[in-house]
Amino acid sequence: MSNYSWPKGHNKYYYVFKTREDLNKIETQRRARGVLNMRKKWVATAIIALASGSTVLLSQANSAQAATENPTVSNVKVSVVENENDSQNSNNTNQETNQEDTQAENADQNKVQAQNEQSAVQSQKNQDTAQSQDQQTQVVQDNKQSVPEPANQADHVKGNVQSAWNQGYRGQNTVVAVIDSGADPSHKDFQTMPSDPKLKKDDVQKKIDQQGYGKYVNEKFPYVYNYADRDNDYITSDDTNPNDSPHGQHVSGIIAADGHPDGNNQYVVGVAPEAQLMQLRVFGQFSDEKTDDVARAIYDATNLGADVIQMSLGQGVADQQLTNIEQKAVQYAIDHGVFVSISASNNGNSASVDNPSNITVRGYNSGSEAGNYEPLNSGTVANPGASKNALTVAAETSDTGADSDMAYFSSWGPLSDFSLKPDLAAPGYQVVSTVNNNQYQTMSGTSMAGPFAAGSAALVIQRLKKTNPELKGAQLVAATKALLMNSAKIQTQKGYTTPVSPRRQGAGQIDVGAATANPVYVTTPDGTSSLSLRQVGEKTALTLTFHNLTDEAQTYTFDDLGGGYTEKRDEDTGVFYDVQLAGAHVNGQNSFTLAPKEVKDFQYTLDLQGLTKNQPVEGWLHFTNDKDKSTVVVPYLAYYGDLTSENVFDQNANEDKPDVQGNRLVNENNYPLGVADQESLKQLVNIDGNYDWQEVAKLYESGKVAFSPNNDHQSDLIKPYAYLKQNVKDLKVEILDAKGNVVRVVSDIQGVDKSYDENGVTKDASLSVSMRDNPDAFEWDGKVYDTKTGQMVTAPDGKYTYRFVATLWNEGPNQKQTADFPVEVDTKAPNLSVKYDAASHTLSGNYEDAGAGFTNYSYATVKVNDKVFGYKLNDGESGFDNNVKTKGHFNFVLSPDTLAALSGSLNKVSVALSDVANNTTVQTVDVAGVKDKPAVSVWNATDGLEFDKNSADYNKENNTYTLYGSANKDFYLNGKLVQVHDGKYEVPVKADDTELVFSSDQAGKNVLKSFTPFTPQAFFNWQNVDGFDGNFGVSIYSVETNDPKDAVVQAAVPKGNNVKAYAQDYFTGELYEGKVENGVATFHVHTSINKGKDGIFRRALLTGWTEVSGPAYNDKQVTSKDGVASSNHLGVYYTTDKVDRKLYTNRDDLGVDVKDEAADVSAFSPTAYPGHALSDLTTRTDPNPAIHFDYLNDNNTTRFGQNAVTMGYYDPATKKFTVTGHVDSDVKSLTVLADSSDENAPQNQVKLDKDGKFSFTFTAENVGQRPVAYIYTDENGQKVRGTLNIILDTVVPTLNVDQVNGNELHVKTNNPVFKLAGVVNDNLDGYRLYVNGDNIYREFLNSGYNKLAGLNTDNEDVNPYGPHNFEESFNLNDDNNQPTTHVFTVYVVDQVGNKVEKKITVDYDPNYVAEVPKSDQDNNQTTVPGVVPNNNQSVVSVSDTTSTVLDKNGEKKNDLSDAVLTTKSFPLLHNAYLYDENGEVVLTSNPNKKSSLKKGQTISALQNGHVYVIKGVKFYQVGKNQYVKVANTVLQAGKRLQLKHNAFVYDAEGNVVKKHGKKVVLNKNKWISALNNADKFTVKGVQYYKLGDNQFVKVANTVVQPAKKLKLTRNAFVYDQNGKRVKNAKLLKKGTNILALNNAEKFRFNNKTYYQIGKNQYVKVANTL
Repeated sequence: MSNYSWPKGHNKYYYVFKTREDLNKIETQRRARGVLNMRKKWVATAIIALASGSTVLLSQANSAQAATENPTVSNVKVSVVENENDSQNSNNTNQETNQEDTQAENADQNKVQAQNEQSAVQSQKNQDTAQSQDQQTQVVQDNKQSVPEPANQADHVKGNVQSAWNQGYRGQNTVVAVIDSGADPSHKDFQTMPSDPKLKKDDVQKKIDQQGYGKYVNEKFPYVYNYADRDNDYITSDDTNPNDSPHGQHVSGIIAADGHPDGNNQYVVGVAPEAQLMQLRVFGQFSDEKTDDVARAIYDATNLGADVIQMSLGQGVADQQLTNIEQKAVQYAIDHGVFVSISASNNGNSASVDNPSNITVRGYNSGSEAGNYEPLNSGTVANPGASKNALTVAAETSDTGADSDMAYFSSWGPLSDFSLKPDLAAPGYQVVSTVNNNQYQTMSGTSMAGPFAAGSAALVIQRLKKTNPELKGAQLVAATKALLMNSAKIQTQKGYTTPVSPRRQGAGQIDVGAATANPVYVTTPDGTSSLSLRQVGEKTALTLTFHNLTDEAQTYTFDDLGGGYTEKRDEDTGVFYDVQLAGAHVNGQNSFTLAPKEVKDFQYTLDLQGLTKNQPVEGWLHFTNDKDKSTVVVPYLAYYGDLTSENVFDQNANEDKPDVQGNRLVNENNYPLGVADQESLKQLVNIDGNYDWQEVAKLYESGKVAFSPNNDHQSDLIKPYAYLKQNVKDLKVEILDAKGNVVRVVSDIQGVDKSYDENGVTKDASLSVSMRDNPDAFEWDGKVYDTKTGQMVTAPDGKYTYRFVATLWNEGPNQKQTADFPVEVDTKAPNLSVKYDAASHTLSGNYEDAGAGFTNYSYATVKVNDKVFGYKLNDGESGFDNNVKTKGHFNFVLSPDTLAALSGSLNKVSVALSDVANNTTVQTVDVAGVKDKPAVSVWNATDGLEFDKNSADYNKENNTYTLYGSANKDFYLNGKLVQVHDGKYEVPVKADDTELVFSSDQAGKNVLKSFTPFTPQAFFNWQNVDGFDGNFGVSIYSVETNDPKDAVVQAAVPKGNNVKAYAQDYFTGELYEGKVENGVATFHVHTSINKGKDGIFRRALLTGWTEVSGPAYNDKQVTSKDGVASSNHLGVYYTTDKVDRKLYTNRDDLGVDVKDEAADVSAFSPTAYPGHALSDLTTRTDPNPAIHFDYLNDNNTTRFGQNAVTMGYYDPATKKFTVTGHVDSDVKSLTVLADSSDENAPQNQVKLDKDGKFSFTFTAENVGQRPVAYIYTDENGQKVRGTLNIILDTVVPTLNVDQVNGNELHVKTNNPVFKLAGVVNDNLDGYRLYVNGDNIYREFLNSGYNKLAGLNTDNEDVNPYGPHNFEESFNLNDDNNQPTTHVFTVYVVDQVGNKVEKKITVDYDPNYVAEVPKSDQDNNQTTVPGVVPNNNQSVVSVSDTTSTVLDKNGEKKNDLSDAVLTTKSFPLLHNAYLYDENGEVVLTSNPNKKSSLKKGQTISALQNGHVYVIKGVKFYQVGKNQYVKVANTVLQAGKRLQLKHNAFVYDAEGNVVKKHGKKVVLNKNKWISALNNADKFTVKGVQYYKLGDNQFVKVANTVVQPAKKLKLTRNAFVYDQNGKRVKNAKLLKKGTNILALNNAEKFRFNNKTYYQIGKNQYVKVANTL
């Protein structure tokens, strides 16, 4: 998790920079963004940028390279300066600074100035000072002049590594497994083999052979494997692949590089240079790790012999859950004695969001140590870093003494339940380490701190194995973790006198030498080495367990460092800091002695007195050894008050200063609701207001949030962007009607993450990791369930409440919290009247809306022929006629631009009015032609907009659009005559024409009108001719002038109408507007800086941009002014020398390469919200261009359920999955990592047909997740990698609704309350349960897909949560005691789309009475003939499923005719006999004929479907002394049949099923499972077997048919199934009759077609023709 730095989204609107610092920052961020786009894998990254401009990324030997978006400008420094001398000095400084290897972003982004050359020198001084403080490093100091230090020496000094080395611990005989992005074992700093390797080649190879994958490289790298691609070879990241990164190589170098001095060349030494390294690569094409891959990597590393595992990765903000597959794997490793170090993440404090509304000073940055509000829980630790017994590592700088500081980006704790995390801080800022190809790179992030701690753990384990070999397994891990934490040094917050919160630094700063020397360690009751006290009162007991590791007594003195601390927030900067509390102390035994090897508990008490409720209390218990003065610390964290006291929901966007971003609702197109209709919003954002699409949402009016679910793709649904301040256990969305009744449960999601900043994006709830598979779960489509029909229908127009219901993790009075949003369903358009007064040029009228109405931001759209204009509803003489703004009047005096759109012929003037729900009404008036105006108009198109190809006026066949309009006489259109009839015309034009010229003459000289369905895309490029590269700190193309007061400069801009060009002086802010002609903008400017002695300014720096109005009336294009490039910046130099520069009229002469292209209309609508764009998703990457798969998503995940079997993709018998597709013609080879991990294995080479088609198979379990990597090579030898991620689950969920045996049930009852209850489960978690369209439950989604023996095989299924019971009650009496019918639908959908549905129809009649026989009930279930139980229960429930046993000795006593009764309906799934109470078949009047019921009939089972047992067999009673076997209402198991012929798959109507336009066919000899014991179904006279829902095959395809008689027309040889002649077989003579088996089925081999005439005997079909 390395840290990225890039600009926030709103920065693009601040385009005038008047200081060089601002421009420095923008350019640095621009460069950082270029790298960021290629490196989304970790919260940390390679790029850290100096505000002073240098961005050092890679260095080889003693050289340095800068990181930019354009490699050709790698040496550009991004400091813009006024003075030429200053700029020269800056360049020199930059060169020196690069050589000093400085690459840093502002360490304290709230306190500002970037480091420069001086700070680099000071940093070295700090290192020198720190080294002199430890006598054990004196040897290094003495040799410093003769032996160059490693590039990461400062980190080692900070962590006191040399002290551990001096004790003899360098990682010998230890193994560290790195689960990351791979490594480069050939790097020069990995060539020294360990002196005492733990893992030997033969032993490792034996384990590799057993598990079937992996590779031994050498003693340094005894095991490598790519889990992301199932590849033994692709271990080193590919620097040419934008989806790849050397992150894992950097991590590995921090742990165990063993570089050596080599002249002036750089080298790196790891913390444990003698350790061996396993490389378990879990990153491939996807930015996110796959949790199953990580779990398997942990599992394998443990079983292969690792001592330590390092993971610099993570997702989300995690809760401690051992149901989580990654956390479960971590615990598995720890239980088996493997230490696990995990980076905390790089998201800062959770309150550090991208919103400075509560910050009063400049310099605030999101994702840092400063926050916009005071959170109850500041935690942002990722998964699996939340694992309780792992070491979770925060990042600190490598500065020492007073300069020591935490890294600003390091994630804070605690976890959701207020458990204390992180555990420890280690160097993670500006860390130099190894990358590929013998290079080095500076990275920052907890990704760098974690491996430092992992290497340290290896040294501690080495020590414990030597000094305390009795420690094994989990006890060894606990001791190692405790020693690292107990030995930490508490860090004081820079700029303050109090410590950094333990929620930020954990126990403190790592001290490796102290950890390898400490004689004792301390654990707490939960097995960790910190005290997570959670919610406390005034007195809290604490227990510490001391472990003496030595053979000597150890005496310690205790103190609580002056007492506990609480948190404060600086109201100006937002920085959080601790202050000491007078009323918080830890009291207990002050001094004690531990006997040799003694383990002893000590009791302490946290005493709180006089404190205000609802605040954290934190601190340390500190112990000092009386002999060597070594220290032991134990951090503690408590919350004094109620952990549910915080409102976890953010304020709404329209409230003042929301804490996070402000909750808002938008429609399906991301237009914010409650502000205005879509077209008005575009006017507001693009033209009138200074808003972006996120900011404009803050203008919404409560009560005006409305939508119209009428399928017109404009506000058909609502979706929220909601922000949470805490993780929540459950988040449900309910819809309430105006009476407060819940009419829909949209979703119920388990385990939703809080909102926090990740890479500059503040995440809303739908970006939670748990919602990745269904991010649209919170959307309401305006539908509700109609129980009368069993269908979803549009909700009636009216007012509703959209409600969030959150259940917090912590218990308390406010554990359940709600947030309500009033919304309105409004599907009716407003009423509108319009008239036009030609004399005053005024459009006037009235309007009224029955729904939500309008707002102060609403516009009316006025279309005059082919031009469109906007007029505000409450502007001038127009206004609303009531306070709720549902009715009003307008008087629009047409503007000059609008009047100019009127022609001299008949005009069509339309007024379109949309309410806030985007229902639109249009009224059109005819306006007579205006005198002296060109007499031609266009009515059905809009100038500047592409022709509407969805219109009835568009002809798709010939790609023409028919224009309609008016004209007073015939005219010419592009030189062709258009004839006018009765003042009107119609003419087809090509839809892709870019310009239409209407003229009165054929030559087109007398132009009446021009029309273009095209608006150019805006661009701006300063001239790149007649100039030179000027030096403004940045190299900027510049021109010279002899006239400092009138310098003429030019730029290339689009050709076309409505194009304007502007320039602004960078330093003075003076604005210029250029004259635009034919794509050339000409400016007259003057110089403004560097005044000479003669008073003349010598230079100017210009920023230029273009504005293009359109394509629509409410669109405006403005080119970017950000960044520093010669395209938008131009230097001007005054010179006394003669300047001979031309003025150009042809754009092509300006020296720039530009092209006119059509603007994208959609670009002026809202884009995806931050974090929601397809490019932001870290679970996928872009498809590769030259390969195409038929039914799999390239570089993405595809989920398959039972459909994989029915569609023929997956064969469960062989476990083979088939993939088909094709490649482009330039692809020459294709390799697939299918069932072998060797890229060169012959079975991995895929045959490509001449047309590029291919097919391959791989083995897959019927339930699981696996990647399939591929490599294709083009004709140039370029290799391209990709990955298919497949999730397969052929197991359907289980859904049991009480007493519903099949999928449908019909119930009759007189009870007005109907209870629907049951249980649901699935083999995987993440399934969703729906009742009547309500998503009442979704299981947690975190337990993975694949089984690993001993890890997650406790249960039969991977899903660890067990079944979920549900119960819902419904009122049937909703029609004033009249009989009603209600249809209830229950279904469950699993992760891959497998669905099980059940329907219950309930007939309610308050007067219903069922005729049943009188009976006795034997409560002891003794045998009683003919007994009907006395059961008044009419509700379907579990209690009704008890059985009554019938015997021969009962008597009928109770008369139930007046009881509340229910019958239950079941369809017969088999033919059924009727039985009597003795279990004998009832005979008909014909004594030889048995009484039977036909399959498909519905029976009514008395007593609510009560089950009777007669002679051990279960029955339903259907009448007096009449019973039917329960088995006849239940589907039997499927019967396995083999297809004897190729078979199409049919639907229930007898039509062949198609997939991607192709008929689905199952191949001969394939085994199928025919449902219900091969029950036969007849469709249109043909018999079928059922395979699944709406999937059938013909019975005939499973039967061998009779042989067919054929006559030979030629002499014929007999062949075997290999196409070879059968020896000793007679030649069959022409005219002989043969019997072709199976109705003359044809067989093909060796490109010939045959009939089979006997066992392994065939004749050619050609011989019968």
